[in-house]
Amino acid sequence: MADVTLTAANVVIGNSTQYTSEVAGESITAGLFVYKKASDSKWYVADCSTLEKSGSGSYDTAKISMALNNATAGQPLNILSPKQVITIGSGLVEQIYVLSASAGAGKMCPPADLSTGNLLTKLGYIVSPTQFYFDPVSTGATI
Repeated sequence: MADVTLTAANVVIGNSTQYTSEVAGESITAGLFVYKKASDSKWYVADCSTLEKSGSGSYDTAKISMALNNATAGQPLNILSPKQVITIGSGLVEQIYVLSASAGAGKMCPPADLSTGNLLTKLGYIVSPTQFYFDPVSTGATI
């Protein structure tokens, strides 16, 4: 299975969905997974190539989240709080998803798509054909 691309228009928060407003460090589209860069505290598109970009390791200010709106560098970016259910579209297989290895893609994929040297960051799992439970765990472990 390839990377899962979430359509920005399909990323819909509910009335009780918790999120915070942060600042984008680059152009980001709703539905991409993002990390908080330690050096400037802004949010960037994530991948599992380094500890910081995967939201883990010794970078105690690093985090991983999902962008809920489109933003360019310096603009407000709403990011999803952990342990939230969000509507993301349809047609996804009910399974666990992890952060993709595609450089700078900010996408998710099944764990089987990772290869040697990738860092493992669990993002969450599909709870219904249209809903994703966001429960990130940035392990820092290398495949």
